Amino acid sequence: MDEDDAIEALEHLGLSNYEAKVFTALQRLGTGTARDVHRATDVPRSQVYGAAESLQDRGLVEVQQSKPIQYRPVSLEAARSHLRGEFERTQERAFDYLEDARQQRGEGDERREDIWTVHGRTSIDGRAEQLLKEAERRIVFAVGRDARGLTNELAELLRKKAESGVEVIVVGDTTLEEHFADTGIEIADPRPTLRRATTRWAGSSW
Repeated sequence: MDEDDAIEALEHLGLSNYEAKVFTALQRLGTGTARDVHRATDVPRSQVYGAAESLQDRGLVEVQQSKPIQYRPVSLEAARSHLRGEFERTQERAFDYLEDARQQRGEGDERREDIWTVHGRTSIDGRAEQLLKEAERRIVFAVGRDARGLTNELAELLRKKAESGVEVIVVGDTTLEEHFADTGIEIADPRPTLRRATTRWAGSSW
């Protein structure tokens, strides 16, 4: 990571561009005046004062009231702690609002069975687990040939949902019998023209 990357990262953590540049420059200087910081960066000298004052308010810079004024960054450990705290508080406020907004959706809103596209094995498995856990009434889960795409974790979630009373339909070939025997889970044949679309299996558990 170079200096530009570090400045960009600090901006993602909530600092303005000038604040990030001043803070980075002070790490190199140790202690410096507005003139020193200006010479070490492209921040106008008149803007150094405001950026340094803002950094002081955030607990990232200490100021010595001398002539000229001297600025010194706090330790990296302290800076990390301050920025982490700010980030977590900001995140909490944002997600508190999002949760409130989510709960304001009408309970009587029409429910739809939508199709979502997710890419990447990890993302797909994670999204599938989330949807299975949230399902309350009905699950239709399709897998590839030889149960491809059905992990042990997903299979266990499907069984637990069926046990809890959720209607579970798994679309796939006959290899699914060994996974869902005696679970009440409905196995749907993806080739309805060749045989009946669904069969309910019974037998020993997997």
